[in-house]
Amino acid sequence: KSYPAAGTAWTDLVGTADATLTNGPTFSSANLGGLVLDATDEYFALPPLSFAVDSDVTFCIWIKPTDWGGTTTAGFWRSGASGTGRYMLGIDDGVTLRGSPACKWRNVNLTIPSSGYVVPLDAWVYIVFVASYYSTTPILMYADGELKHSIAKSGGNTEAFDIHEMGWNYNSTFTIFGEWAMSSFYNRLLSAEEIVQNYN
Repeated sequence: KSYPAAGTAWTDLVGTADATLTNGPTFSSANLGGLVLDATDEYFALPPLSFAVDSDVTFCIWIKPTDWGGTTTAGFWRSGASGTGRYMLGIDDGVTLRGSPACKWRNVNLTIPSSGYVVPLDAWVYIVFVASYYSTTPILMYADGELKHSIAKSGGNTEAFDIHEMGWNYNSTFTIFGEWAMSSFYNRLLSAEEIVQNYN
């Protein structure tokens, strides 16, 4: 419904912000359709999708990673049209923490849990990040409806969320290697029950 299997226009079914396939993501017809990223320079560009500085946010994605690739963090989304960006959520593909969730908050730090859940390769997974703007409230990371990580932040929000790109990391060097089927943003915190409902 959102993509006609060709071209660069990916339509937002809610009507908020259509995406543009950039640098050649390809279409896969498996599982009723998905978009394949090659972990080099392919991503989805968005018009600035702004959330207020004091907004809570929830980001949800169905994804099937196929390889961790290089030695940096692959991004699910980032804010900031260029440079390092202010906020980023993704998967670490470094040597020791491959597959762990990662976040960069307020352009201050990149936080990666040292142990625990690792996103599987070659399998579809529903990943959700729930992020309060309060400095003392950790980011919660869910996979397939289950809470997997609580990721501490370095501080509260000091700038608005301007979501510019999906599938691109904070310093424009690495994208997801695998298939992308759906994403959604909320300007509030989804409850655990709502996340399970979406997953089911």
